Amino acid sequence: MDIFLRNLSLNDAKDFFYAAWDENVFRFIPGFYCDTTDKAREIIKTLLSDPTVTAYVIASEEISFIGIIVVVEKGVQEGKNAYELSYFIDVKFRRKGFATKAVKKIL
Repeated sequence: MDIFLRNLSLNDAKDFFYAAWDENVFRFIPGFYCDTTDKAREIIKTLLSDPTVTAYVIASEEISFIGIIVVVEKGVQEGKNAYELSYFIDVKFRRKGFATKAVKKIL
């Protein structure tokens, strides 16, 4: 299945919540546990307001929300622009190669 990336928006809060409610998704990111739709909306607002962050929804023609992938600019390190990638995939779509495809699209 082919995927595409689209910009994350506040309209994605409900899907974001359902994909991210599991504490295992955000257990390594303190303060980003998503236990309500309002919390999902606040997390999205935080991501969208940070000029060093670009957040995308991973989707396909058949599936409107597979997960998200986030690119964070880390500045220049060792003479090169450095970036950090983070992502999560809805539990229903894990282990199907969607994260790998999304990372390849980013790179």
